[in-house]
Amino acid sequence: MPSEQHHQADHYQQLGDQALANQDPEQALSHYTAALRIFQEIGEHLQEAIILRNMARVYIVQKRNQEAIALYQQSLRSQKALGDQLGVGATLYELGTLLLAEEKRTEARTHLNQSLRIYRILGDRAGEALCLIQLGLAHIQSKEWNQSTATLTQALEIITDPRDQGQALGLLGLGYLQLGRYHDAIQTFQQCIPIYQILGDQQSEAQVLNDMGGVYAQQQRWTEAIQLFQESLHLRKILGDRAGENQTLGNLNLAYLQQGLWEIVEPLLKIHLDLQKELNDRIGVGQTLMNLGLVYAQQNKPELRDHYFQASLTQHRATGYAFGEGQTLMNMGIMAAAEDQIDQATTYFEAALAVLPPQSPQYQQVSQWLGG
Repeated sequence: MPSEQHHQADHYQQLGDQALANQDPEQALSHYTAALRIFQEIGEHLQEAIILRNMARVYIVQKRNQEAIALYQQSLRSQKALGDQLGVGATLYELGTLLLAEEKRTEARTHLNQSLRIYRILGDRAGEALCLIQLGLAHIQSKEWNQSTATLTQALEIITDPRDQGQALGLLGLGYLQLGRYHDAIQTFQQCIPIYQILGDQQSEAQVLNDMGGVYAQQQRWTEAIQLFQESLHLRKILGDRAGENQTLGNLNLAYLQQGLWEIVEPLLKIHLDLQKELNDRIGVGQTLMNLGLVYAQQNKPELRDHYFQASLTQHRATGYAFGEGQTLMNMGIMAAAEDQIDQATTYFEAALAVLPPQSPQYQQVSQWLGG
């Protein structure tokens, strides 16, 4: 029969779970620490390992990822020593997911594959599906598009949880997009929308709308793309998701720029510029300044054009973003050449070649101009 100390530790653990669910990580950590101390005193090593894993989750919320990794590893050692296969599988999965977020893909895959094997041995289909989703994400991050779609398709065959299904479908749509399977991508994203609407998950719905807009933009189907970007932007404004607004507004502006809708895009670029400054998106600021220069070039406003190009160049150099610097120099060279300022254009193009990646289309374009 559990001792009084065991009951007390259980109580602290429950309080910790409640605090974490209520998004109070400091209180959660305090309760978990109290529970851990008691479980260690009475030699309840299995419960001790569970508490360590819970504390790792708190550290993730607090963005203390390295400390979370250390706690997961400590929990894992205990669970392996105790022969707790289910606990080992769960901790390997959570640790692999965190390592993937930290872009430690090799370690992440190792842990996720180990977790997958355990879940399959135990016949835990839900755990198996979760591992497959994260492995699919790992393939996407490594630009292994065929492997990603195959893995995510496997996951969808066994998923029963709607939220997991939505996540897997969203990732699968991205894989299809990169493979140029636009019809499949659109169909897959369309399956996500009602799932997230039923769940009331507007943040995920907004992301899917944004991604689906990207599929139409790839096909230059601008009307559909713009409508979806606007729907995504509307949701993100309601949610106060400023980072999401930044992403979708950038895509919307690009759609307008590609169509040469200068009067429409000019005020939106200025709104975007203010948002990027608010978010300290320094690379984005440089790109938007360049785009404003392009707009004013098309509107035959050379003073404003030169002002924004120069501001873009300064910004990219300050952030060390060489590709952005090269893009801006290339555009400055194109404008100078159009005005028959050949020496100035050559100077800009040579400076662009010095910073652009040799494999980039921009490098090839500049090389051809100088060679011609």
